[in-house]
Parts: sequence; structure tokens; C-alpha cells
Amino acid sequence: MKKLFPIFLVAAGLLLSFCGKDPYAALCNTEYSAGQDSTDRRAIREFIARKGMTGVKTTASGLSYYIYEEGEGQAPRASSVVRVDYRGSFISDTTGKAFDSSGVHTSLSMNQVIKGWTEGLQLIKTGGKIRLMIPSHLAYGNCGSAGIPPNTPLVFDVRLVEIARY
Repeated sequence: MKKLFPIFLVAAGLLLSFCGKDPYAALCNTEYSAGQDSTDRRAIREFIARKGMTGVKTTASGLSYYIYEEGEGQAPRASSVVRVDYRGSFISDTTGKAFDSSGVHTSLSMNQVIKGWTEGLQLIKTGGKIRLMIPSHLAYGNCGSAGIPPNTPLVFDVRLVEIARY
């Protein structure tokens, strides 16, 4: 038993040293540079042109959006729990491939999603459908997330099925 203890300590140390390693950790901070803002806005403009979209609006934060259907009733608040159907892809992707999509009526807390969603979903009401073109600082910033590289603008098509908790 005494011979196994040092091996156990070394193995435990190695295991713990690998926990939480993020390849982008050194790049991750909360700063959003003017250069990145310019790059994101250009990518969003190119996406809008590529899709031939007209009537796109942009908020003061840089979120661009197009409302397909406004919906009826109440709009959610930043603290609401909503049920949605959605599809997400990279702004730069020309193949239409989604990196994420919902199952049937996914339930989400508005204060636990990316900032672009929290801001954008408050622009529609129950039954509404919106396209959100989200600059990287309102998505995952320069930290990135599982499968999403740092500084990546995203596009989501979202249908607000219902407000489960206002």
C-alpha cells in the first residue's frame, strides 16, 4: 500500500493539472477593441449583402436584427424564462451549416444566454421570429466557447414560442 501512495499522488497531480485547460485562456479578456468592432461590423454587413437582406436595423450596442414576425402580446424581459426554437451559425459561413440548433421548444433563462440574445429577444413578442446578427462582444467575445473560436460574430434565427416565466 505504501508503494502505491506516491504513484497515486503523481497521478492525481497530473489529472488536476489538466483540469480547466482552455487553449484560448491566454487570449481571453473582456476588452473589445475598435479594430475588432470594425471587423465584426464588416462581417455582418457582408452577411447582409450576401443574403440580399433589406430592412435590417442595428442597435446602439452593435446588434443587427431583422424581424420576420413581431408576434403578439408581451415581449420578454431580461430576466424572463422563454421557450424558443433556434438555429445558429457563423456569420462567415457560406454553406448554411448550423453549429447549433434547438430541439423542440428549448427552455432558456434570458439572463443566462449571450448578451445578443438577451437584447434581441426583447424586440419581439410571443410567436415572433427574428434574425440576430451578433457581433463577437455580444456573443462569446475573445474567450470563445466550445466549438466557437474567439472574436466570432454569430447569426441566429429564433422563434419565440412562449414566455414561460415573465
